[in-house]
Amino acid sequence: MSKITEIYAQYKAEEKFKTVTELLDESLHIKNLSDLVGSNKVMQELAKKHSKYFK
Repeated sequence: MSKITEIYAQYKAEEKFKTVTELLDESLHIKNLSDLVGSNKVMQELAKKHSKYFK
């Protein structure tokens, strides 16, 4: 079973997640906001606002 399928099954079972790290069991190494949310400036601003790494 793929990781995304496992995550979706957990979501369907109404399991709550606090962080992406809990989902992936490892951290994501993202240096640029566009790698995470694409070129959408609104999404980049939201990511900056809610992230402890992109301040």
